[in-house]
Amino acid sequence: MSSRQQPHVALTTFDDRTARAVVVVLRRAGVDASSVAGPDGETDVTVPEPDRDRAMQVLGSRMEEVAQAVAAGDVEEQRRARPAPPPRDAEDDVHAGPPLVMERFRRMRYLAVILMVPLLVVTLAPTIRGNVRVVVALVLMGVAAAVVLRRRR
Repeated sequence: MSSRQQPHVALTTFDDRTARAVVVVLRRAGVDASSVAGPDGETDVTVPEPDRDRAMQVLGSRMEEVAQAVAAGDVEEQRRARPAPPPRDAEDDVHAGPPLVMERFRRMRYLAVILMVPLLVVTLAPTIRGNVRVVVALVLMGVAAAVVLRRRR
């Protein structure tokens, strides 16, 4: 009598994904295993009655393979369940224009001029000959001109 014609007995009960992995591992080891869904949501793994002890030994020695098969099944389910990314619209693409940081630096260039010109004047003041009031007045007029130009735009 072959093992396929012999009655199957329950080896143990697992959740559905673990039961599928146990069946795969037992079949790789040459044990005729199958799974039967139970009424309580758990799945029974069944094997031929003469192969029950061998199946328990195989299952005990290959639990790492079962864990890997469960993990591979989880990854596969997640890959199938993941929706496809929506098509990109060229108008909504944030990468279509200049980088945002560079855009902010471009907008702050007048602020940089307003800050840097007085620092330049203070740094070069000892070397400038003439009246200090004239130099300060020129700096203030330059700052005012930069502000006016900025507001016009």
